[in-house]
Amino acid sequence: MRKFPTNAVLQKTAETLFGQTNSAWGNLPWKSDLGRPTVEDDLVAIPAYRTLLCRALQKTNDCGTINLQRPGYIGFNLVEQHVGGSFSVILPDDLTITNGTATTIRWCDWIALALANRKHIAPFNTFAPPQQRDQAISKAISQMQQVGK
Repeated sequence: MRKFPTNAVLQKTAETLFGQTNSAWGNLPWKSDLGRPTVEDDLVAIPAYRTLLCRALQKTNDCGTINLQRPGYIGFNLVEQHVGGSFSVILPDDLTITNGTATTIRWCDWIALALANRKHIAPFNTFAPPQQRDQAISKAISQMQQVGK
């Protein structure tokens, strides 16, 4: 699928894997994600994977916390996945928070941050109020649905 994302047979297979929520591959995070990114760049070209991402962008359950460690670098703790760490991040230029600022993030925020950090959507402000994050996520869903049309 990574090598031939436009292959019709592989796209049909992707629909079976990613399109059904009762599939082991139909919900994020995948159980085999150990140390892997939540969003697979090579799969974003596949419509069924984008559908999976859109479903994940609608999950508003809290999943952990993030904190700004220094400009362009955040720390995170994802409770259910029992994983934490830090990484560089692309944040909006108009971000007006200080180092040490922390917030609870929802699953949809985590997915949006991953998409933004890989430049699939505009930079995402995980520190914004939920209503602003929801607006950005709505735009991200629309963008994911329009890719390839």
